[in-house]
Amino acid sequence: MGNSIEKEGFNLEQEFREAGLGEIDPYVFENQFEKEVYMSINLIRSNPKRFIKHFEHVKDFKEYKGKKGKQLIKQLATMESLPPLAIDQNAIEACRQSNVEITSSKREIKGGNIEKMRTIVLANFKSYEGQDFTVTSWRGSPHELVIYNMLQDFEINGKSTILDFKTFKVGLSFYGHREKENVCQILYVFQLSNQIF
Repeated sequence: MGNSIEKEGFNLEQEFREAGLGEIDPYVFENQFEKEVYMSINLIRSNPKRFIKHFEHVKDFKEYKGKKGKQLIKQLATMESLPPLAIDQNAIEACRQSNVEITSSKREIKGGNIEKMRTIVLANFKSYEGQDFTVTSWRGSPHELVIYNMLQDFEINGKSTILDFKTFKVGLSFYGHREKENVCQILYVFQLSNQIF
């Protein structure tokens, strides 16, 4: 990815402030990349139509081989604002545990966050449903990563988890990797009808 969106003058911090999405606890995330991924997710949720032009850069995403980008753009044009996703500490811990294992070469690079999350929350006698996303060797911006996540999700599942009304929390982790440069894990948590938080 060549940061084409940023070249057009997109300023994530400024957009986030102007959207009135509140302050972010600086101690929640381990690095700026994680914080900006979280900001981008909620910025897009706050006004999906506003970011259609960013999805039109799909041709610049060499990582994306799908064919449904235009269908996602059409869906974005009909979407209304959604509330921001809250941070889920269990989901963050699941992503971090996965990244520790991956970066120490204890297992192959893949998801696995859902299983880790279930282990964590079941210990607290809670049920859990969600969806994870893993990407390696990312060279674009955090905002572009979120767009890529949405494109891939739509390609595989025909919908965007980020824009799903039942998605209400998120956790993530971004670590360096000696072979793949970096590994980013995002875990979206779904609201269950019998859940009490």
